[in-house]
Amino acid sequence: MAGRSCGKAFPVFIVILIFVGVFAFGVFHDLRLDRTTLNEDKKDTGIRISNLGFERDISGDIWIMNSESAIKTDSSIKGYSVDISMRSKDGREWKAWSPEALYSETERSLVMKDARGEGAGKQANMEWSAKTAIFLEDKEEWSFPDGIDIFNKSIDIHGTEAKVDIDGTIKLEDGAKAIWKIGEDP
Repeated sequence: MAGRSCGKAFPVFIVILIFVGVFAFGVFHDLRLDRTTLNEDKKDTGIRISNLGFERDISGDIWIMNSESAIKTDSSIKGYSVDISMRSKDGREWKAWSPEALYSETERSLVMKDARGEGAGKQANMEWSAKTAIFLEDKEEWSFPDGIDIFNKSIDIHGTEAKVDIDGTIKLEDGAKAIWKIGEDP
């Protein structure tokens, strides 16, 4: 009889062993989770918005911003896949795109990363790209602290630092390189 009771306990022992093994695997797996991924989620806290769009009048110029998704905090809006268009009082239009942008309500500034755009300057249309583009509302000025590439049919310009006012006047600082394309229309 002693052999029979031992035989019945063996399947129960196997089931308990399997249960403990699955539980141990789950605990081990959870302990190995990438902590940087968990911390990334904590950085972007706030109200999450999908398909954000708004229009704003800044000194008579109409600004329209659209973003696939955004996170709103007390003093800022962080947008992803951002499109901005501006129509100035005199009818000129500017457009800018960025995979990520941050608008600070307290500083009244917009910082765009890996930005590109197009617009109407005083004498010609142009396209541009920059690692960082900053718009300051109070100065009505774009700043490109990490450099800018400006191009159209007749000229390519690379500036190491630049500022562009709302009228389209470009100020290149700390060195620039220009290539004119002779015979091309602006």
